[in-house]
Amino acid sequence: MNNIGKRIKELRKEAGLTQEKLAEELSVTVGYVSQIEGGRVKINLEMLGKIAFVAENRSEHHAYEKRGESHVYSEYLKLYHRERNR
Repeated sequence: MNNIGKRIKELRKEAGLTQEKLAEELSVTVGYVSQIEGGRVKINLEMLGKIAFVAENRSEHHAYEKRGESHVYSEYLKLYHRERNR
């Protein structure tokens, strides 16, 4: 599992999403989500942005940090910018 896939898996769980629910929200297969998390496919920036959007919407139902920005979304943004700057 690569670092991005591992981090996506952690953040998905923090957002309270199953692989099945994330796949449904993204209109992809559960197998594809599994491949992303396992580092078996390269994720493009568009998909990373979609994952961030879904996770942010889901995390609104979870606890927010005191600064008002969700931890999950912040971490996805870090991943997005890291990949974009490669």
